[in-house]
Amino acid sequence: MTRKLFARAALFGGMILFTGCSLDTLSPSTPSARIAQDRTHNTVSSSHAVEDTRFQQVMSALVQRIKTNPNYQKIGLKTPEEKQWFKNLLYKLWHRDITREQFIAEGVKRYPDKRYEFTFIADAMQEI
Repeated sequence: MTRKLFARAALFGGMILFTGCSLDTLSPSTPSARIAQDRTHNTVSSSHAVEDTRFQQVMSALVQRIKTNPNYQKIGLKTPEEKQWFKNLLYKLWHRDITREQFIAEGVKRYPDKRYEFTFIADAMQEI
């Protein structure tokens, strides 16, 4: 079996998030293998759509919390690389690929004066 990497982009309020998943595909040499392959692909696509929708809902709730917090200051992500770094870090936190503490540590390492903001985001993500 070969492995394929499927990348997808989810657009949310100007934020593009890239995620990937790998899928073992069957050799399409037999009709039953092609049917199984199609079913597997549809299941993966469906689960990604649900995941994307849930992530968008969480991001929307997070944005609302940030807007109502007078102490929150923008992090100041200026370049496309900085914005992509933050989006990836935020997705890792949401997807539980990293812990709250790791999220804060990574953020503060890059933006030392933004501990409050990274802590606020991490706490909010656990509540949403």
